[in-house]
Amino acid sequence: MDDTTLAYIRNHLKANEGVVPYPYLDSKNLITTGTGFNVDNKTVFAQQPLRVRSADGTTQPASPAQVNDAYTAMTNEKNGTAGRPAAAFPNSTNLVLPDAGNDAQLDAKIAQNSNGVIKDIGSDAWNNLTDGQKAVMVDVRYAKGSLNNFSELKKKAIAGNALGIADESQFKSGDNADGSPRYNWDRVSRNRAAAQGIPFEDAQRQVADQFKDNPNLSGSYKSMVSPPAKPQADNAADGSTNLADDGTPNGAATTNPPADRRRGRGSRWRPLRQHHREGQGQGVRKKPRSFQTGASLRQTVIATINRPPSPAAEWQRC
Repeated sequence: MDDTTLAYIRNHLKANEGVVPYPYLDSKNLITTGTGFNVDNKTVFAQQPLRVRSADGTTQPASPAQVNDAYTAMTNEKNGTAGRPAAAFPNSTNLVLPDAGNDAQLDAKIAQNSNGVIKDIGSDAWNNLTDGQKAVMVDVRYAKGSLNNFSELKKKAIAGNALGIADESQFKSGDNADGSPRYNWDRVSRNRAAAQGIPFEDAQRQVADQFKDNPNLSGSYKSMVSPPAKPQADNAADGSTNLADDGTPNGAATTNPPADRRRGRGSRWRPLRQHHREGQGQGVRKKPRSFQTGASLRQTVIATINRPPSPAAEWQRC
């Protein structure tokens, strides 16, 4: 993997997972640090390049005793309220994970998960993916531990189907109190954007429209839901449309039309046609024709030509 692809995936995972420089408890009540590193095991915790944070903001390497005390403190935090955000734990210990230590571990995990994706879809399919699509595949595997439950995602990746990768990369982050799936909306949008190579805001609108009926959709996403489509008018050659005056399609009227819709004699009626004219938004009635056409007109002309001249006309010709 070249440096450009590695940097892209690293930044993508940091954006999706976040970077917390101190130990905290995740949504599963596991001790975690950095870019979502699970350090709930005491041995793994002790292997972290943790440093002691001083009051003046400087740091120095933590001793084994300080690391052990920090692990004990975090274990005791598990007895507290579950589901607390990472922001609730900055002072639970005085240890921090420096950026260099975080990135070194993250790069190793990226290599591990990339190899896992290649094993699942093949090196040819992997090489044909964009950096964004590679980042999405690694992100799903990084978060879920494998792609065993993502058979459709693997198929779309092998086919190089960008929209399919975007659709199949969506996964829940947990469950809400009512048992419904909980989503990290920004993560879903970020993966959709990377898979399709589109702006993040466009991906957000896709997510808003897809999950518009989800009661847990965040307010910022609800404001992005597209408005319902309006009926489209089909313009005829004479400027009329297929919409009646009230905006409903012609032909949708009932057998009891309103009085202002009646036309002609007796019970014969038809909906008025709306004419779109520049500067005129209201429908107008067509005036009935008052002149003759066709055979009737020809008969009138012939009758006029063959009519005997009047006495006055004869006198005028003398």
